[in-house]
Amino acid sequence: MNYVGALGRKLMRAENFNRFTGDLLGYPHPITGEVSQAGKLNRINSEEGKLRFWENSVSSNYHALQLQVDRRYATGLAIRANYTFAKSLDTRSTWHSGGSSSNRLQEGFSTDVLNQYLDYGRSVFDARHRFTLTWMWDIGWLTDSHSWFLRNVFGGWQANGIVSLQSGQPFTPYCQRWVRCDWNGDGNINDRPNTPDVGNSIQSERSDFTNPNAGIFEIPSSNPGSPPSLNDKLAYFGTPESGKVGNLGRNTYEGPGYAGVDFSLLKEIGLSSINEEARLQLRFEAFNLFNRVNFFQPMNKINDEFFGRSKATFDAREIQFGVKLIF
Repeated sequence: MNYVGALGRKLMRAENFNRFTGDLLGYPHPITGEVSQAGKLNRINSEEGKLRFWENSVSSNYHALQLQVDRRYATGLAIRANYTFAKSLDTRSTWHSGGSSSNRLQEGFSTDVLNQYLDYGRSVFDARHRFTLTWMWDIGWLTDSHSWFLRNVFGGWQANGIVSLQSGQPFTPYCQRWVRCDWNGDGNINDRPNTPDVGNSIQSERSDFTNPNAGIFEIPSSNPGSPPSLNDKLAYFGTPESGKVGNLGRNTYEGPGYAGVDFSLLKEIGLSSINEEARLQLRFEAFNLFNRVNFFQPMNKINDEFFGRSKATFDAREIQFGVKLIF
């Protein structure tokens, strides 16, 4: 049993400092005090557009309880089980300023350029629970049979397997619609809405991520038979007042978990007629043995028709056979 902790300090982040809250709403310039025309971007430096800076200013922390049970190889069998209970928090999970992570633009520039700590929350790669089980079994059946056929065809096989189980990783709903969704009016369209009545977390099943009514959110549609419209989704969450950011935290909702089983079966046949070390290895391998459907993270952009739903899956079952000559 182990405890693992890690602290990150002065990590890289990208930021657009040429903006201020309320710019599009006609708020006074924070330096000159000049009031610009509503609907027009005045910016901190009106001669420039987006000014991207990189600086070392972000922190992170990781804490984990790790458990391992290990049966060392004996009587032809070895088993190892690992379980990790962990939590990773940060203000930014990527140094970049765009959709280079599963959170898309919500993982980019700060929601409020003057208060980056509003974006403190679970890391995009945070997985609360992870369990793996691996085994190797030298099957001893018929290995010592006096029959050449039974010994070489049915005896001497080795079975190996990996079971992987992991809870879902977090995501953040945000709206990327020019003007309409720029609620704080800073010219950057990565704003989060308010927290809906159901709260900032939802219990879900795997099948929920294919629900056409915005996945786990189950948002009623004003047009029966069609996915909910942008108005339906914004009404569900609630929008902040003009000039303010939404009160929904970053990365509070959780995507689909993952479960998979990989299996292999192999056998070696001695070829003493070639030399003492020569042997023929037969292999059978199956990935995602039970063909479980594992979904990618759902679309987190509210103004996308697939919002809340997973648009892709991990690989289906793959089976392969192999023959290897070792000499």
